[in-house]
Amino acid sequence: MKEVIDIKQMIACAKREKAMRDYVYSKKVGNGSMTQSKANHEIACMQAIVDTLLKFELEGKDSLFNTELPTDGPLIIYQVRLNQSLENKLKLDTPPNLKLGYINGFLDSISNIQTASLNAPITKDGFPNMVFKVPVPYRLENIDKMGVIHISETHTGRQLNHFRYMRLEVRAINQKIAAFCEAYKRAFKEAYKVHPKDAKRWNGKEYKHVDAISELLDFYMQTTEYPTNGPKSIADYLKYYQDIQQLFKAAKSPKHTFPNSYDKKLMDKLASTDQEGYLAYIQHLKSMDYYRVVMPGGTTWRRES
Repeated sequence: MKEVIDIKQMIACAKREKAMRDYVYSKKVGNGSMTQSKANHEIACMQAIVDTLLKFELEGKDSLFNTELPTDGPLIIYQVRLNQSLENKLKLDTPPNLKLGYINGFLDSISNIQTASLNAPITKDGFPNMVFKVPVPYRLENIDKMGVIHISETHTGRQLNHFRYMRLEVRAINQKIAAFCEAYKRAFKEAYKVHPKDAKRWNGKEYKHVDAISELLDFYMQTTEYPTNGPKSIADYLKYYQDIQQLFKAAKSPKHTFPNSYDKKLMDKLASTDQEGYLAYIQHLKSMDYYRVVMPGGTTWRRES
């Protein structure tokens, strides 16, 4: 007989997994077998799972588990950001910018989940050292009720209008493929050969939320940064969409000024505190013909002579 796992057991298991990742991934980063950005992302994903389970338990939604929902309906996407005035006041390096995908009225996907929570050290207006966690409704019908700021695990304060939920236009699959083909032709001066499975893959559950923004597509066609350094294709673009977004943000970032040499202390600091800066510094080193060298004691960078 199938064992019944209740939500409290799920929460306990997810918390153990989060603690394990904190411990193991720090060692992996230390020995060079995992990048700091990858560790940060994987830990953030597990923390998001813990937060979601806690929220479901709080709202009595554990009955939703083990319920089969259809996934072939139209996709509705909402972008979630802080209110413009608050976002300007905080001057955050990476403000919340989630994209929530709903199919048949239920949450299907979340993009940019690493921005779902942040520390906001405000010293006035009554919000000192507040921890913002973006409220993500499981049911589409609850979008209009959102606006909760979780101050801690034990205290929740309702502050309406701190978040904006904006419905985005969802382009048809043929429009997305056409945008990809146009970007490919701009970059390589030849037509892209669409694979018969491209449309089905892009319209599938895993990639339905992936957009085809011209500026991001143009960047993807030009970048040679791992993991997008292979032949350009729709399958590759979909697979590495999150990585492409991070590389794109790092390349556009204007706020970093780096030395014209490799600085290990700077690299380590950026890896642990500023993911975008870390990626931007790597791009800066590569632009000066530096290359990564993995050694028994860790990773270093050397310049081609």
